[in-house]
Amino acid sequence: EFEAGADLRFLKDRLSLSGTYFNNRTVDVLLDFPVANSRGYTDVYSNGAEIQNEGIELDLGYQLVRSKNFDWDLSANFTSVKNTVVDMQGVASINLGGLAAVSARAVEGQPLGVLWGSRIQRNEDGSIVFDENGFPRQDLTEGVIGDPNPDWQGSLTSGWSFKNFRLSVLFETYQGA
Repeated sequence: EFEAGADLRFLKDRLSLSGTYFNNRTVDVLLDFPVANSRGYTDVYSNGAEIQNEGIELDLGYQLVRSKNFDWDLSANFTSVKNTVVDMQGVASINLGGLAAVSARAVEGQPLGVLWGSRIQRNEDGSIVFDENGFPRQDLTEGVIGDPNPDWQGSLTSGWSFKNFRLSVLFETYQGA
């Protein structure tokens, strides 16, 4: 694992800026690995997967008002984390749960928890294949149909303090999932 960060303070601690970058690899992740059902069961819960995580987090804060009885601060946060299933000991896909038509999966080379289900058939150039009635054709093989992991997350917080009372407002967003 590698992590580097900085925490900077300015203007008598009224302005703060901090940032962190991390890159880690988790080995021996526990998953239900499929086995031949001739053993009397269909899967075994085992340490075997490997996942790579890389991300960045940035925080910016400013104390707009600082007095004896009243404070007002504003802060913003940005986070982006990318994870990839690096190795699953030769298993192509492991079901992590979900509905019959769509499930979350661990798929080697994909982010953990990708959505798996039936897909629309596409040409080599990526365009949709339509049948003679103008409806999209269903692909005969299931596969990855989406990634529920956000590209980035962000928040904006404002807080007011009066004597021993504090009120905070949080606006939060997840983009790209």
